[in-house]
Amino acid sequence: MPVEAEQQVRRRQDPFTREELATLFQTSQTHTVERRGETVHPYRAALPLLLCLAHTGVRLGEAFALRWGDIDWRSGIILVS
Repeated sequence: MPVEAEQQVRRRQDPFTREELATLFQTSQTHTVERRGETVHPYRAALPLLLCLAHTGVRLGEAFALRWGDIDWRSGIILVS
């Protein structure tokens, strides 16, 4: 495959649809597993991260690198650097 074609293939994005995002958010809240005889919701804590990714379009690495100082709560802006 020529380099140009390979780069185009890597750049292709396939974002989630609204329905897929709704399913992801719902599943993060309702999915349960049994651990040591106890029912737990292992993905509930991930919902804020999932919402940030979905609503801002930041990449996973960018989201993990965010610090509290990167968020301007009054303006509703996140500085990604």
